Amino acid sequence: MKEVNRTVQREKVMQSIYQILLFLDEKMDYDATSIILSVFDVNDVDEIPKYALQVYIEALKNFNDIKKIISDHLVTWTYERVNPLCKAILFLSLSEGIYVKTTPRNVIINEAVNLAKKYLDSKEYRFINSLLDKVL
Repeated sequence: MKEVNRTVQREKVMQSIYQILLFLDEKMDYDATSIILSVFDVNDVDEIPKYALQVYIEALKNFNDIKKIISDHLVTWTYERVNPLCKAILFLSLSEGIYVKTTPRNVIINEAVNLAKKYLDSKEYRFINSLLDKVL
């Protein structure tokens, strides 16, 4: 696989997490490895950039803890009401910021806000910015 910058890696990890969240919402079985292989369009885990794989694994390994962190910081919403794509961005960012810990806080928040602006309604990036600012 050709060199992929961290911004693209984050976007692909977010897409992978999003697919898992959709499977969970539908109470369907899934194969986390197959999902990330498909998103990165590769045949072997060794072809996925190490950083992306690390963030993805930490997000899945700490799924319940990250879900609780998100839930604990929602003021007028419940976890179930949050857009799955918004959740995916939060899982990505919290995994990277709390468990991987190699990227500066401001970079994580900026990347999350950029993903939100690209994929979500115009004001949802503020929610992501606010939650990450409090948690990270």
